[in-house]
Amino acid sequence: MEDDDLHNAKEQFATLCSNGRIREAFHSFVSYIWSEPRLFSNLIQACIPTKFVSLGKQLHSLIITSACSSNKFVSSHLLNLYSKFGELRAAVLLFDRMPSRNIMSCNIMIKAHLKMGSFESAKNLFDEMLEKNVAAWNAMTTGLAKFEMNEEYLFLFSRMNELGFMPDEYSLGSVLRGCAHFIALFAGQQIHAYVMKSGFEFNLVVNNNC
Repeated sequence: MEDDDLHNAKEQFATLCSNGRIREAFHSFVSYIWSEPRLFSNLIQACIPTKFVSLGKQLHSLIITSACSSNKFVSSHLLNLYSKFGELRAAVLLFDRMPSRNIMSCNIMIKAHLKMGSFESAKNLFDEMLEKNVAAWNAMTTGLAKFEMNEEYLFLFSRMNELGFMPDEYSLGSVLRGCAHFIALFAGQQIHAYVMKSGFEFNLVVNNNC
């Protein structure tokens, strides 16, 4: 396939996926997908807003057939699909069978465990991560807030800041709520000063918790 044709095919494929026309996208570009299995990720992502659980599972079967299940990028998108659908058991099985994991897959599982109320599982995974990014720290901070573990996430927020990770508006909002619940006026004032310094003072999510 020539470069221009390949570019046009990618655009058409991506457009069909973004419009939720998943079956049409697969059947129209099946040979193209088999030659570049990473494109299964587009189909997987398209299943999430349309809530096509069964179609997502069919794609998973095809991915196994294509010998693409060892691809960390594709596996992470599958993991995200199962976690978004609340299929925690399927997500755990997939995660356990992944030959190699990356930060993205670990972050997805942390959020999945927290979403299902499994705080200990999320914390154990977070503690086991040799490398963490800001998304992992924000997920745990927000998760601790959800479980009203106020003292713990104030400590975690402080540790996150010490290590140079920038909290997002959701973790800032969570920690401010925690200060209110914990009646931690001084900590709340410090975080409010951080909010002002970091340019979050006009953020709607943060302001609703100040």
